[in-house]
Amino acid sequence: MSNTEFFNPFEGDIGDYEIKRWLDQFEKTEQPLIIKLLEEFKYYSLKKVNIFLKKLWTMIFKDLKTPIDNVWFVPVGCVAKSSSAISYFFKKVNDLDIDKFISINEINSIKIDSEATIVFLDDYIGSGNQASMFWSSKIKEKYIYKSCNSLFYGVLVGLNEGIQKVETNTNFKVKAIDILNEGDLPFSEKSKIFNNGKEKEEIKKIIKKYGEKFFPKYPFGYNSLGTLIGFFYSTPNSTFPIFWSTENAWKPLLPPGESLNDAYA
Repeated sequence: MSNTEFFNPFEGDIGDYEIKRWLDQFEKTEQPLIIKLLEEFKYYSLKKVNIFLKKLWTMIFKDLKTPIDNVWFVPVGCVAKSSSAISYFFKKVNDLDIDKFISINEINSIKIDSEATIVFLDDYIGSGNQASMFWSSKIKEKYIYKSCNSLFYGVLVGLNEGIQKVETNTNFKVKAIDILNEGDLPFSEKSKIFNNGKEKEEIKKIIKKYGEKFFPKYPFGYNSLGTLIGFFYSTPNSTFPIFWSTENAWKPLLPPGESLNDAYA
């Protein structure tokens, strides 16, 4: 078991023992750079998620132009998706009426008029592909969105570029609590994490080496975003696979997100 010192960003949800066990899967010479990634990891615990969900509702509420009794909340995706978990916690922490939470298939069963507002709930916008595809496949053609007063897309965390893509490609008004920029991505040109070119190339080789075994198409995470983001219940697949994959008997540090987040995060 590794004796290397490291920062634990997981607020008690993951212990040092689990981190050491995970680190020991890497070669000794690789561990210092992996630890540097760990130090920059953004982890959203239950406590933090609940705080964010309160802020999210406050943000949306301030922007409402319709009566509160004509606001509907819809998780993006099916019951197994992480958006359903977010909807549950959103309802609970904000003490909202359960009858105002409906599935995407129930939208046509409610009265949608010029006074209606629909709030679509998700946890994360990465590339913006999922929200854009959700718009084009579920909303634009199936539902008369023009009859609504407004359509919100509320998330806890979003990459600035992905948010801009969603707002360009859809009629959603995106509301996000934690907005990340290019500097928060380890391998971007503006990275605040690895500003040393040689060091960046070394960690890239390590991530690629393992990532090709876990997620061959995207060894750096979906769309090669290479994020360092995880929630207490799931991990976006845009995060490096070394953190969440269970392929090839790998022991992940975080819960895998494949069953909760589809391939278009």
